[in-house]
Amino acid sequence: MRTISFSLTEEERKFIEVIASNTKLTEKEKKKVQSILALGQGKQQKTVAEELKVSSPTLKKWLKLYKELGTDFFFLKDKKIPGRPKEIDGITEAKITALACSPAPEGYAKWSIRLLADKAVELDLVENISRMSVQRFLKKMNLSLT
Repeated sequence: MRTISFSLTEEERKFIEVIASNTKLTEKEKKKVQSILALGQGKQQKTVAEELKVSSPTLKKWLKLYKELGTDFFFLKDKKIPGRPKEIDGITEAKITALACSPAPEGYAKWSIRLLADKAVELDLVENISRMSVQRFLKKMNLSLT
């Protein structure tokens, strides 16, 4: 693996050490800070990648960004991952969970996923909802209908 020629000024190193001492950093942010410090101290890229358990391409990307942005690199937030927004929010999930914990409708011994989905639409909790969505968040809440 090719060695990356990189060094930090004393001022940069001190600034980065201050950032590293921040206890509110996420694991990923800590790894970013530690990687730049380690590379700036002349450690081999492969060694740093293994110690921090990050891939070499990730390490290269962080170093490239640091070289472009300087210390502003540490204040970058990761981009949001694009995708479909959640079908229902936490408040609606809570209402449907409460519904699942209530007595079953007349004529039914217990709630079913289909019955919950239909009742949520009937009560205008949601415009529409799939049975799979109801099942997923009930599972997430560790709630069983059996």
